Amino acid sequence: MRRAEIKRQTNETDIFLRLNLDGKGEYRINTGIGFMDHCLSQWAKHGAFDLELKAEGDLKVDAHHTVEDIGICLGQAIKEASKAGLQPESGQRTGGAACPSGCQAERLLKKEQSNSLTDRRAGEGFFCRRFGQALIPMDEALAMVAVDLSGRSYLAYEADVCPRVGDFDTELVEEFLRALTAKGEFTLHVRLLAGHNTHHCLEAIFKALGRAMREALSQEEQIQGPPSTKGIL
Repeated sequence: MRRAEIKRQTNETDIFLRLNLDGKGEYRINTGIGFMDHCLSQWAKHGAFDLELKAEGDLKVDAHHTVEDIGICLGQAIKEASKAGLQPESGQRTGGAACPSGCQAERLLKKEQSNSLTDRRAGEGFFCRRFGQALIPMDEALAMVAVDLSGRSYLAYEADVCPRVGDFDTELVEEFLRALTAKGEFTLHVRLLAGHNTHHCLEAIFKALGRAMREALSQEEQIQGPPSTKGIL
């Protein structure tokens, strides 16, 4: 399983996050920011990621520090979990009987495991599809998200929405995504193509983000080796 656990404590926030990239879309989220909880729930459900998140922040100031630090933690978790790969459990065998370390059968078994689709690595990273995209509607809103797990941090964000939805400052979505891509080390393009209801627009973006990342992080079964002509990401 590709899993990671992140703890971050500063003078502004205290965050615990547990992520399973090979999950079923189960989530338990409490950030103290209702709309952020809602958006992250959409990301987890539609990405099929299991996400446990508890965040406490200086909300008496505003939600900026909390939202940004959640992005930092989630980006770190995605990076660490994707590098974890799908390693066989310690002491388990995928074929043949156990034998003393160093014997011919053991060496052949290790070679077979290293060549399997579930144990290949790009550098230290799991060999995933790398690219993912999603075009997601929600009523009148239409969001496009494209992801490249390139190892290079870049965010292109175009979403013209109202400055607030409820008591949530919508410019914090861009701050969250910037922190996410910086710590996750991937390229992300987000474009709102249509929509006037701010809730619908932002929810469509997070649903699309989940679906696009689900595709990008899924196992590559055809391309041999790292998904780059450079031979490494």
